[in-house]
Amino acid sequence: MAGTFLNIFRPFIRFMPEVKAPDRRVSFREKLIWTGVVLILYLIMANIPLYGIPRGQGFDYLYFLRVILASSRGTLMELCIGPIVTAGLVMQLLAGSKLIDVDLSNPEDRSLFTGAQKVLAVLMTMVEAGVYIFAKAYGDLTIYQAALVFLQLTTAGIVLILMDEMLQKGWGLGSGVSLFIAANVAGQILWLSLNPNTSPYDYLGVGALVALVQVLTFPYWPAASMFLQVLYSYPPDQRLSVECLTSATQAASYMLYYMAFYPYTGVYYVFFRSHNQPSMMGVIGTIIVFLVVVYVESVRVEIPLQYARFRGFRGRYPIKFLYTSNIPVILAQAVIANILLVSQVLWSNVGYVPFSQLIPLLGAIWPDIDVTQLQPLASLGWNYNSLVNIIGQFIPSTPNMSQLTPVGGIAYYFSTPYGLDNVFKDPGRARIYLIIFSTFFAALSYIWIDV
Repeated sequence: MAGTFLNIFRPFIRFMPEVKAPDRRVSFREKLIWTGVVLILYLIMANIPLYGIPRGQGFDYLYFLRVILASSRGTLMELCIGPIVTAGLVMQLLAGSKLIDVDLSNPEDRSLFTGAQKVLAVLMTMVEAGVYIFAKAYGDLTIYQAALVFLQLTTAGIVLILMDEMLQKGWGLGSGVSLFIAANVAGQILWLSLNPNTSPYDYLGVGALVALVQVLTFPYWPAASMFLQVLYSYPPDQRLSVECLTSATQAASYMLYYMAFYPYTGVYYVFFRSHNQPSMMGVIGTIIVFLVVVYVESVRVEIPLQYARFRGFRGRYPIKFLYTSNIPVILAQAVIANILLVSQVLWSNVGYVPFSQLIPLLGAIWPDIDVTQLQPLASLGWNYNSLVNIIGQFIPSTPNMSQLTPVGGIAYYFSTPYGLDNVFKDPGRARIYLIIFSTFFAALSYIWIDV
């Protein structure tokens, strides 16, 4: 029988919307159709912006984990699978560590456990929506705007929970969490490979494959890119001046001279682009990782068996090498995401002084200063709380000043060091992050197998 903890959720489970399990055999074709319907609904919700929020304000607290959480900034899928994974993590840890009394082999206990997990997921959705609003993730909102945003995030979260439940109960293929992550990752790969928009850094296409085609079809693109970079470094009213055109032409001439000795400069650059732009090394790395995962997924470990009743009879029992699949990775990232979310909320709200508060003061002290030129720096600031700085220190990253980049404190070592340049710049951080993530992954894998 279920313990006291699970029985606390019993009255709330009755009010939870539920997807009934199929009372018949669902064909593969029908499962495929329902999976496609759920996927389309997710993609639609991921592209519907939240109503009532101001644009370009607040901080994007989860921008570096949006791929693993399958979320989309400023849309109905702002929180996405975060509450579902967090609720599942809490319940699995409680069950695996025997802190709650539950027998998952008992159908009644399993049903109660699943219902409690759903209630907790809805509660986590409401809590995270409230934290986002309280932490001014969308800037300063009125009471009406805050209530409207809270209602939208909570409703979207409940719908997502039901879509995940629908697939898990047999109406579709796999689980909703894995489907949403796969769809988000596939979309990111396609967009970062084929994005035709012009990059503000090198004026090539943002997509890695687009940039490669541009360089191959126009070998002198590095010189043209250098000319444009120098040209646009001047104010708009000075770009046609003799000084600007002379400097840009001189920079392009130097690049042409360099390319005379190194003709494959453009191709090399596309493989190693700066400013964390999509590069061909990233494309090749993605393909290699995909092939390795496909191979490892097919590996089986055969455990020798020997029957005491039948002497001399031996056999082997094959088990998948990736027995726990990607679930521990998702759970480990959920732990890290919540740690980083709390640290960012604390840093930007407890002891934080934004530069925007000093702009009017600077204008009053020095009237000759054009304060409008300082507006792009309004999101910058500092935190004077020493305890908060121990937990985490952040700076707004460029070009999107709403994204906080960890630069110190405990949160710095919980954040992924993206790119080989960041790994070589601070190898100690990379090693500590690898140890933290590996420890989380190993512990959660053990608990998942035990449950």
